[in-house]
Amino acid sequence: MPVGHWSSLGRPFYALGACVGLRSWAGSMFEYLMPTLVLSEPPGSVLYQACATAVREQIAFARGEDVPWGISESAYAGSDHTLAYQYAAKCPGSLHRTPPDELVIAPYASALAAQVDPLRACANLMALQAMGARARYGFVEALDFTAARQSGSEAFTRVDTFMSHHQGMTIVALANVLRDGVAQRWGMADAHIEAVASTLHEKVPREVTALYSPAVAPMPQVSRRRSPGLLREVLPGSGALEPTHLLSNGRYSVALRANGAGWSRWGGLGITRWRDDALRDAHGSFFFLRWDRQPQPVSITQHPAPDPAAVYQSTYHSDRVCFDAAWPQLQAHTTVWVSPEDDIEFRQVELRNLSDRPLEIELMSAFEVTLTDPRADESHPAFTSLFVRARWQPSQQALLFERAPRLATERGARAAHFLAQSDPQVAGVRLQTDRQRWRGRNHDTSQPMAQFDAAQAASDPPPGDSGSDDIALDTGLDPVCALAVQLRIAPNAKAQLIFATAASDDEGVLRATIDKYRQASHVQRASLMSATLTGIRLRALRIGAEDFAGAQLLTTALVLTLARPQGRPPAGEASSLALCDRRLLWRFGLSGDRPILLVSAGAPQGLGLLRSLAKAMRVWSWGGIACDLVILNAEPASYEMPLHREIGALRDRHVADTGAPSGNAGTGFYLLRAEELSPGELSTLHCLARVRLQADGRPLSHHVQEWSGWHEKAFELRHDTSTAVVATVARREAPLPASTGSFDAATGDFKFEAGARVRPARPWINVLANPDFGAQLSESGAGYSWALNSRLNQLTGWSNDPVGDPPSEWFLLQDLDTHAVWSVAPSAWGDPLASYQVAHGQGRSVISHRRGPLEISATWTVDPQTSIKKQVRLQFVNRGAAR
Repeated sequence: MPVGHWSSLGRPFYALGACVGLRSWAGSMFEYLMPTLVLSEPPGSVLYQACATAVREQIAFARGEDVPWGISESAYAGSDHTLAYQYAAKCPGSLHRTPPDELVIAPYASALAAQVDPLRACANLMALQAMGARARYGFVEALDFTAARQSGSEAFTRVDTFMSHHQGMTIVALANVLRDGVAQRWGMADAHIEAVASTLHEKVPREVTALYSPAVAPMPQVSRRRSPGLLREVLPGSGALEPTHLLSNGRYSVALRANGAGWSRWGGLGITRWRDDALRDAHGSFFFLRWDRQPQPVSITQHPAPDPAAVYQSTYHSDRVCFDAAWPQLQAHTTVWVSPEDDIEFRQVELRNLSDRPLEIELMSAFEVTLTDPRADESHPAFTSLFVRARWQPSQQALLFERAPRLATERGARAAHFLAQSDPQVAGVRLQTDRQRWRGRNHDTSQPMAQFDAAQAASDPPPGDSGSDDIALDTGLDPVCALAVQLRIAPNAKAQLIFATAASDDEGVLRATIDKYRQASHVQRASLMSATLTGIRLRALRIGAEDFAGAQLLTTALVLTLARPQGRPPAGEASSLALCDRRLLWRFGLSGDRPILLVSAGAPQGLGLLRSLAKAMRVWSWGGIACDLVILNAEPASYEMPLHREIGALRDRHVADTGAPSGNAGTGFYLLRAEELSPGELSTLHCLARVRLQADGRPLSHHVQEWSGWHEKAFELRHDTSTAVVATVARREAPLPASTGSFDAATGDFKFEAGARVRPARPWINVLANPDFGAQLSESGAGYSWALNSRLNQLTGWSNDPVGDPPSEWFLLQDLDTHAVWSVAPSAWGDPLASYQVAHGQGRSVISHRRGPLEISATWTVDPQTSIKKQVRLQFVNRGAAR
């Protein structure tokens, strides 16, 4: 370029106090200070003054943010699908319009600034070194202070990479400072540069024309905190609804709520048992503790066996869930995450002894094994449990479970639960695979009996054996996975263990997975990869923090059947919303079996909500949640119909992303025209929908808050009523002796005794029925009623649980003087001091007991002729003198 053209170039000057600066195209330190590496810019010249002003702007900006200075183009703590760091230009304040929530400090920028202000640059590099920015090969690429990209409680994330050109510029800049501009002399000696060196002597103008620049909004204070949807604390039991967090790698998924309940699934198979029961919410994989001052096992999450003396908390991260439980002398911290590479989940438990004495603690990990489709297990759990075998692998401290295939073409499902990382303070390991010995007959889930056997050591293989050290275990045809670790924790010390659960259909793959994750380095890698890849997925989905939090709350509505306090139809629609027949939806490809999320839309302003729900659908599909999003488009018919086209594009994108048509995928996206639905079809959709939303222009977070508010009001109304606590029977840890019964010769009734001191090993049931109606009753008072068909037309719930035998129909009595409450039958709420006499006869059952002077008898009968007629007669006889 001819020298004469230099004065014709546009140079946007600006003033920073009494200093004059130049705007560059991106405003990074790289652009200002990189030419200084090889060009000698005289003091007082335009270029020298521009560089000095840019450094002053950097220092002033960093002082306001309370961070080291030095912002330039660099890599930051964001990765793509190949795990490569992303690269972008960053700049502060008035130098450029960088988003205010972006804050990345690059150490090489301070090295470049040493050519202009060596004292301040040296002090800044020392501050960066104190923060850990210096590694083996020098200063790392950057420290990312952007709040939205932090995966923990730290203020910044270190970008652990070294870019050769940044390291090279650092070396040249420091050489200029220490060697009196040696690189600048080499550059200025070039004949081509020497010919135009006069342009470097341009003087700073005395007056600067005002340059219009839109005001940069100050960085909002909320952006400096972690986003509530990516890292937030959830207090279990504090509200009517608890959000459900999905941890998944696309194949293996874990659903968790703040109370610790949830499930683990591998593809379509349930590894742990789960039930759609929002009230009890007592299924999942749990940890229990017991020690000398707490002999009864208590859970380290709020469910299923909370300790009233403990304080429970939970924290949701983007890729994991943390649970905290605190006692005066003990703290427990649990972290759950899923490996993105293998089908395995990890649960790390850290126990801290806060007392001044050693603690003898037994930490128990337990869950009910199913290894089958959750629907099959719910339909007949006793039958599906028959095909699960258990083994113990001593060398790997692993419990192995296998479901035997029922057909020759099937591959058996396998799962393993093992100690991935132990602790030197472990004194022993015990195990249990028989659910009855773990839970105990008629024990409530909050009072497990927790009987264990000592873990057998590896024995020499018999002749001809392949060398496997597996030991077959007895499941009692009702399996459970329970692993207990005995610990002795010194005063003010801690112990850390990691339990892992893996699944596969190939035994070789499962054993290789166990062997791999018995090495601590692979567990640490799985934790790091989980955080990294989850962040990549969320950025790829462009799902914001508020939408992420809203999707977690909606997940609870999709996995649990909740009451609908807003369920009344609008005025004038009550008559049209009286029909619910899912067969009416079949013509749309909707089965009605999956949870339905119904959204009504009629204006373009509602597209924001629909886009947020489309992103949430991706999250649910990835996490294995089957659901259908149904959009009723009420847009007036026209030639263009822009809203219909936009929603159709969202649907097509969802189908492309999930890789299957709506009818075959785990999640379905359906667009229906409102005027094309009959009243019956509309009524069925409203009745089956778990959540109903109106796309009126408000964001998803507002809709979720409103929907949650309805549940909170209903929750408060329920708790405003008078309630009485029903204490469960205190159970002994030792097995109870079995009842012995006999037939009465006169009546033909089978009579026996049951209670807290004696109980049958299995439920003894009497079936009371006529051709159109029936009921069954066990000795504990548990049972259910049906009409016409005992499976399809159940009037009350049937548990099919021979161990717990929980009642769905029960009678409780209360002494109005003492306010004591107990059951008329020896269930979990029976009188612990009473002996119940049970008589099962033809067409009737009688359960009687005595409490003090009061004799109580309950008789269940079903009329042999009249359909739908069940009678329960209660008789009270006072044998005392007082009323």
